[in-house]
Amino acid sequence: MSRWLRDDDEDELPSAQQAPEPAAKRARQAAVEGALPVQPPVRSGWGSTAGDAALTAFREVEEFRARQAAEAAEAEARPAPTRPLHTLGFSPSSSDTPDRALAALVAPPVEVDAAPEDAQLETGLQNASGGVISGETPPQRVDNGEGLTACLATEEAVEEAAAYRAAEAEVAAFAVQQEALRRELNALQGCRSVEHFERLNHIDEGTYGVVFRAREKATGVVVALKKVKMEKEKEGFPLTSLREINILLSLRHPNIVNVTEVVVGHSLDSVFMVMEFMEHDLKGLLDAQRQPFTISEVKCAMQQLLEGVDYLHQHWVLHRDLKTSNVLINNRGELKLCDFGMARQYGSPLKPYTQLVCTLWYRAPELLLGATTYSTPVDCWSLGCILGELLCRDPLLPGRSELDQIDRMFKLLGTPNERVWPDFPNMPIVRKARFVQQPYNFLRNHFPAFTPDGRPALSDAGFDLLNRLLAYDPSRRITAADALQHPWFSEVPLPKDKALMPTLPTLADKARPQGGHMSPGQGGEHARRDELQRRLDAGAGGLFRFAG
Repeated sequence: MSRWLRDDDEDELPSAQQAPEPAAKRARQAAVEGALPVQPPVRSGWGSTAGDAALTAFREVEEFRARQAAEAAEAEARPAPTRPLHTLGFSPSSSDTPDRALAALVAPPVEVDAAPEDAQLETGLQNASGGVISGETPPQRVDNGEGLTACLATEEAVEEAAAYRAAEAEVAAFAVQQEALRRELNALQGCRSVEHFERLNHIDEGTYGVVFRAREKATGVVVALKKVKMEKEKEGFPLTSLREINILLSLRHPNIVNVTEVVVGHSLDSVFMVMEFMEHDLKGLLDAQRQPFTISEVKCAMQQLLEGVDYLHQHWVLHRDLKTSNVLINNRGELKLCDFGMARQYGSPLKPYTQLVCTLWYRAPELLLGATTYSTPVDCWSLGCILGELLCRDPLLPGRSELDQIDRMFKLLGTPNERVWPDFPNMPIVRKARFVQQPYNFLRNHFPAFTPDGRPALSDAGFDLLNRLLAYDPSRRITAADALQHPWFSEVPLPKDKALMPTLPTLADKARPQGGHMSPGQGGEHARRDELQRRLDAGAGGLFRFAG
């Protein structure tokens, strides 16, 4: 009696009806090579064992392929791993980075048995060749031991390390894009109102603006608002302020103050620059400290100043007003250049510019002698004056007028000649005036190698840097980039870490005294000169006693 074969009819089949060996081999070979037909095989007759074997092999192979396709789809849909590396055996300490996950690649390979799917498929085909139609659950993927587990863990570690690096790169790129987009939106939408900020107190006032401390109402972030002075302007927006805004919005450096946006008030003369708030300026910190800066602290400050100035010069910008009151410092020891009212971009070839730039005490000799074609060396001279002021706590050349400034300069550094400055006779002022010849450089007398009590002071390398910053000839004056590589910064004592720089309680909660530490041109010349004379008479000073 013919009937369809069932799973429980296995013992009723006579041995004469077993499928021949060639049919089983052909079915197995076709399954392994993936050559099975799309349609199931047609039974050759009622109760045909060969047809049942081929049909069983086809079903098992189709199920195997379906499982593979489902696993591949699940792997593609699975999100990127976010599990921390320490869950795979990596410690989250500072020494354990994503690169450590890649160390597993150099480990000896783990011997793994053949894929379990192949073995189970072989078993199914063998059963099919014997005329057995199995009704058990199709074979599943199983773990074949510690070797496979180790391989999977290594693969996951490598994938997570790659994902970690990719995420870091994406975050950095996204931040840059957001900043650029924010600036573009501000330019398109116009300036915000100053009403978004709550004014806290007045901080300082300079030639080109008044600075207030304020808090943004939406975020609570404390910022500095610099109001552009427009009282004397009759032809529109001040050119100096326009240059300052344009330059500061285009620069991004850790040692240059960050200007985020420009806000406006109700009237056309109420224009404010929003910049990051800094607790002190370098001049105020020098005046308020009881102890002078140590050599390591001076090195730390000068390194940051040189890095900021070098960045400006690399981007074709002249500051033209470097001084200690235009250097800001926060309670983390970070120094930033500010007040770009006299700054301007330059190019090559050089064009004539005004010589009435830089505060008098920090003005380069070529500017004092009437030169109109100048470049980056004017900023480097100012850096030399700042270095001398950091060492002795008082201005290096506090002249009362331009002639007095020149006289002080020649008395300290000697009267220049054609040997030390070939262009000196061609300076406009030199052709009209005669100067007392003083052939000696007394700079080393004011900055000795040892203090009177025998403590080390300015080494020979430090004096060489100071002397090269104060070179008369602009072409021989050291650049900011070369100064950063000077041996003075690599000798003992090394520059102090920024986080260890001295700080003071912030004085921003109350207005600073007007003219208490202002340079000439800002209304505080007489007060500053009287204070300087009082301190000199009292014997106050830094590492060095500077005699007028």
